[in-house]
Amino acid sequence: MRIFFDHQIFAFQNYGGISRYFVEVINHLHKYPDVTLKFPILFSNNEYLTDNKVIKSTPFFPNYNIKGKGTLMMKLDTSLTRLSMRKDDYDIFHPTYYHPYHLGRNKKPTVVTCYDLIHEIYIQNDTKSLDMKKRVLERADKIIAISKHTKNDLIKFYNIPEERVEVIYLANSLEPTSSPSFIPTDKKNKYLLYVGNRNLYKNFTVFVKAIAPVLRKSKDLFLLCAGGGKFNKEEYELFNALKIESQIEQYPGSNDSLYTLYSNAIAFIYPSLYEGFGIPLLEAMSCGCPVLASNTSSLPEVGGDAALYFEPTDEESIRSAVERLIGDTKLQNELKRKGAGRTKEFTWEKTALQSHALYKNILG
Repeated sequence: MRIFFDHQIFAFQNYGGISRYFVEVINHLHKYPDVTLKFPILFSNNEYLTDNKVIKSTPFFPNYNIKGKGTLMMKLDTSLTRLSMRKDDYDIFHPTYYHPYHLGRNKKPTVVTCYDLIHEIYIQNDTKSLDMKKRVLERADKIIAISKHTKNDLIKFYNIPEERVEVIYLANSLEPTSSPSFIPTDKKNKYLLYVGNRNLYKNFTVFVKAIAPVLRKSKDLFLLCAGGGKFNKEEYELFNALKIESQIEQYPGSNDSLYTLYSNAIAFIYPSLYEGFGIPLLEAMSCGCPVLASNTSSLPEVGGDAALYFEPTDEESIRSAVERLIGDTKLQNELKRKGAGRTKEFTWEKTALQSHALYKNILG
């Protein structure tokens, strides 16, 4: 069984959930004796490919901010993929994103992974991306949805027959650090944790407004935000207006810092309006961190009974959940215990095994 993965996600994503997913699946499939993998990637600055022994690539001016660098790298990698496709030495084609360059060129069965329908719901003016995605999904022989919620949205938005969509869950890649080099500064040893981007559907502004009274009441309590870039002017203005500017800070989102931040937080809070899966839930649980999450989209599906849920558009619901958890040590320990068990249900070995079964079923 010869599986062809293309270059797309590794050309424009230096790090992130999608490229991590493909690296994990490819690394595990590489161990299967009946699988031969093909991935013609010429250049990539993706951090997960650094020293990767399965997927080989060359960094493309990684330390230079050159205008058009990403576009040029994508064009070069696409040219190589097209050339490799002509050899016809594969059985299944699995593109890593939604560009339709392969339509009309690839003659083999195609598997496409759908991560979420955020563009369809929140970024509808991006008609070019939506059109490309639609064309690729409609021509796919099989679609992998990373949650049942994503599958249901696929059927709803694209009218795709249910039998063409297979749910295969993701997993968590965060591992313990034996000697962490990152420790939160000062005396911020009592904090709530937010991870990731803070725009649009992430619901960050509503979340901050909801917990501001909690922070003002407890001056020794902090909100630490990992990843998502530094705070912008509007965010600083919001913090100042809420009088919590001295109790909120932003930190880098590296694996080292994330493990330390999760492990020492009172709770991880995930207030998103929409997620296709929600890997940070599993990251937090694997670090023994109690989880508070929105009761929307895929989050209850992934979190199960190992999280405390709230209504993300209701500030009182968010605040009430936070106050309840902060004041209940027994609940904190219960969520930690349930979280440890929940993470065992989601492994990259299982993701690869189910992907392998899907490929095999396509080929008969």
